[in-house]
Amino acid sequence: MHFYAKNMHISIYILLIFVYNSYIEMKHVTKMKISKEHYEKMQELVEPLKPKLVDYKQGLMIDPRVKDINRRFCFDILYTINMHKYYSYQEFDYNDEHLYTALKRILKDYI
Repeated sequence: MHFYAKNMHISIYILLIFVYNSYIEMKHVTKMKISKEHYEKMQELVEPLKPKLVDYKQGLMIDPRVKDINRRFCFDILYTINMHKYYSYQEFDYNDEHLYTALKRILKDYI
């Protein structure tokens, strides 16, 4: 019985280490929830806007009403490209954090 209890403690310890390491990996790696098709469409629609993005962001920087410039910049671009023109609201239904993650990757040169 003592041998079984000792092995049980070791198994639990190993399991806790595995869970902790998995949590650390998830915390540091931002995995996108947006489908590949939607991400590629967003990239395609942002591409023609790129020459104007630097000037637009500079305008946001001097606006005292803007609290989080990068977030505001990303969501302004999202509203400009109007993804719902290409996909229904049911097809393109993501929460703000998922959209923000994708937009940060697409606009990484401007953030």
